[in-house]
Amino acid sequence: MVVAFYPGGGGNRYLRYLKKKQFDKKDATYDNINNLNVLHKYPHINDLFNDNNTILTHCVNYPLLVSTFPNQSEFIFIKSDIKKSLNREFILEGYKRYIKNEKIEPRINQMLEHYSAFKDASWPNVSTSAHYFALPEVILTEVINNFGIAVSNNKLLDCAFFSICYHMQYYSQYPFNAFNSTVIDISNENNMFCNVMKRELNTPINDVFNFAWDAFCKYGKNAEVQQLYRNQ
Repeated sequence: MVVAFYPGGGGNRYLRYLKKKQFDKKDATYDNINNLNVLHKYPHINDLFNDNNTILTHCVNYPLLVSTFPNQSEFIFIKSDIKKSLNREFILEGYKRYIKNEKIEPRINQMLEHYSAFKDASWPNVSTSAHYFALPEVILTEVINNFGIAVSNNKLLDCAFFSICYHMQYYSQYPFNAFNSTVIDISNENNMFCNVMKRELNTPINDVFNFAWDAFCKYGKNAEVQQLYRNQ
């Protein structure tokens, strides 16, 4: 079985839903819970395999999928709003990707200072980066959203813009095409999985992501996104 979905579109949750496992934790990612092995064998396809040969992929193009996996007979496409899906992926994973890929120690003190100034009285005090990144994801998300607005030369903006450019260029080349396959339409179905994903995808669009999205839509992949951000 092949399950195709946009990043942030709930493919890992759907697999757990099928297996009758817990799948509905709010504002969480299940990417590292399903015990899947990441493979990079196929170009242009982000594919994950479990022990039962179920494939989770961010490719949503049936012709490409069926040519890549000719021995698969069942294809399931999860249909979701691409902007909301990529926004959700950015909120849950984008800042982690930034932290992992960038040397940000000079910014740690900025982030800690911003947290102390922005924090709700009920939130814990933090004094180190380890304490900061151990905060609950719902708190981190709120702080990151606000911090992104506060920083003039915003690396998170670069992260968001790169992600949008990469995915939109990819999906323009390999657009959503389910052919005659099963389609799970999150917006128009009312099963437990779709209702959970409606909630997840209705998370307000992150301000930094939204700015990057608008810049891409107006100026394309060559937008001077940092200059636009400073001039707003």
